[in-house]
Amino acid sequence: MPVAKAKEIATALRKKRGMDVKQATRIAMHYLFELMPALRNQNVMLEEVEQSDDGRYWLITLGYDSVSRAAVVLGLRGQAREYKTFKVDANTGEVLSMKIRAID
Repeated sequence: MPVAKAKEIATALRKKRGMDVKQATRIAMHYLFELMPALRNQNVMLEEVEQSDDGRYWLITLGYDSVSRAAVVLGLRGQAREYKTFKVDANTGEVLSMKIRAID
């Protein structure tokens, strides 16, 4: 979905004042697919959800399959998961950040 769709959802939420985790997840997914459309075919899944202590933000972590460049060069079929965490304003639906989430 285009960023315009995410903005449309966010506009509707402004009128409603607040959102649940499902809405925040939809916004994060729309945002990810708009910025990186090739990920639509990479097994994108919801991995983690957290609401900030003050309730102002949703932290949504999405994971997707990623083929390492080294594996491609060597002709291997190895896949790994990569993760992005989105900070979504719980009142407006605006995505404030997208960060790489490293798994230890």
